[in-house]
Amino acid sequence: MLRPLALMLALLAPAPALADQVYEGRDAQRLHCAALLIEVAGRLRAAGLLDTETMVRAEEVAVVILSQLPGRPEDRVRAMVQRAERLMRDRPLPDVMREFERTFPWCVKHAGPQP
Repeated sequence: MLRPLALMLALLAPAPALADQVYEGRDAQRLHCAALLIEVAGRLRAAGLLDTETMVRAEEVAVVILSQLPGRPEDRVRAMVQRAERLMRDRPLPDVMREFERTFPWCVKHAGPQP
């Protein structure tokens, strides 16, 4: 069985390179939160610093954040992937990790799954 994010990413295989949806304001912040979470969790997992259960939970949270955005699911995922790629292209990994530490409390409060 595919995990939620893996399933969403599978939808992207035949998709064009650019996202069809543009996000602004709070939606752009939510998109950034999802991209930051997936990128940092993926890097930590690749380094052996994150267990599988925590990685799956990070993916689930990213899917919940993305579900709050307008647009088709494949456009949301494509936009998140593009944002994550831009994060890593524009900044070295230590800077992205510091941003995660500074930003993620806001993400949990304003963009994450609500109780």
